[in-house]
Amino acid sequence: MRSHPKCLRWLLCASVSISVSACGDNNSETSNSYYYGLWQHTGYGDIYRLNENKAQIYQFNSEGCLIAESMSPETMKQKYFPGATLSSDNMTITSQGAGHPFTSTYERLFFLPDICQSQNLLDKSSSPVRVYNFFWANMNDYYAFFSERGVDWNEVYQQAQTRLSDDMTDEALFEVIQTSLSGFSDDHIFLSSGDDSFSPAAPKGVLQVLIQGFLNQTQFTTVEAYAADALTKITAIQQQMMDSGSVHVIHGATTDPIYGTERMVWGTFNQGSIGYFRPNVMQLELSETDTDSEQLVNHVVSAMDQVMQDLTDTDAIIIDMRFNGGGEDGASQEIASRFNAAKQQVLGRFTRTITGEGDLYWIDLPESSRTTAYTKPVMILTSGSTVSAGETFMIMMKSLPQVTIMGESTSGSLSDALHKTLPNGWEMSLSNEVYIDPQYQAYEVTGVPPDIAIVPFRLSDITENKDTALSAAIVRAEAM
Repeated sequence: MRSHPKCLRWLLCASVSISVSACGDNNSETSNSYYYGLWQHTGYGDIYRLNENKAQIYQFNSEGCLIAESMSPETMKQKYFPGATLSSDNMTITSQGAGHPFTSTYERLFFLPDICQSQNLLDKSSSPVRVYNFFWANMNDYYAFFSERGVDWNEVYQQAQTRLSDDMTDEALFEVIQTSLSGFSDDHIFLSSGDDSFSPAAPKGVLQVLIQGFLNQTQFTTVEAYAADALTKITAIQQQMMDSGSVHVIHGATTDPIYGTERMVWGTFNQGSIGYFRPNVMQLELSETDTDSEQLVNHVVSAMDQVMQDLTDTDAIIIDMRFNGGGEDGASQEIASRFNAAKQQVLGRFTRTITGEGDLYWIDLPESSRTTAYTKPVMILTSGSTVSAGETFMIMMKSLPQVTIMGESTSGSLSDALHKTLPNGWEMSLSNEVYIDPQYQAYEVTGVPPDIAIVPFRLSDITENKDTALSAAIVRAEAM
């Protein structure tokens, strides 16, 4: 996947998978053997080993190396290397596609590093101290934002040493790692032992308001159930505000604990003069087997054909991103392109690791080709819960002259989540990528700011059967 969709739940921040783009064969099927061997994804700490009989993913850092995943050669080629380009000297694989708009580069290795030789590999027999050190090195070697997050990682290591021992329990080790991560407020940092999970991200935006509401009531026993009920009521309020017969909803094939099956909502206000579009996530699954990034983005393409057809005659459009939980950058690019009249460079990305900054890759926002570009006024509502691929969408859209952003700064968690396995089988993720706009401005931590600051959501709106922020956007759109 973009590897894997960016954080899809601003409430749960579920574990996300390894950050790699897919690839495939540029030559005929008879040349598949050129892809056999070792391929390193520089800046990500991953090596892909592929031959006729087996395929493995190695993950390494300055502390050690392990085999994170094993699969059949066919599965690896389909999952990680479909549709790629092999360089003429057979030394580099590059990939880019609808699901992965950024170019990813993999360099051929002739030998595994010494640390990844079989006799040196870490496994589940590793001591708790070794597991912690491997975790710490993952962050130390690949995390991009220690300075921005105000974390002294070496000091964190020293503080942990007094609590570590080779005979400590799994529960005690999990607590030490959790404490080490507690200073970050990053939606893409995650730790899972299988039985327990932890994310240090502080609640923001709509989420923060809903958590406060949960704490002040007794009807619901979980914040997820409370939030799901609140969003159902908000949707009902919005649909009551829309023109009769104009409301359209696309449901996904799976049920999210917060959004349910609702994925996209659109309609009109004021007798068709103002359009409304709310994508809850930046992807669309129409069957339970839709897990590939290309499928998730292609469904968005088809949906946007209908959205733009229904809203093309409006005088302005409001895009509601206050609740958007992220997804695929390719979907963000696809939606933003419907408002773009001329191809332009909008978003850059590079890795930042202990060895320095990686190559800078840019993506263009293409001219709208399937529908006429909507160049009339566009208001976008945001909140601190607008996260990940929702934020890359905001960077793309703020490059367009007809766009005005209302609300509050977005979450400030833009990097893909780089998924890592620990020697004891636990999973973690971290942020290793820096996203920038055409002016080389980064928005990690700070978020994308609004042009017009307003409170994005009030809990009292639910009981008063109104949406104050949306009403303000409608008034603003009418005046444009």
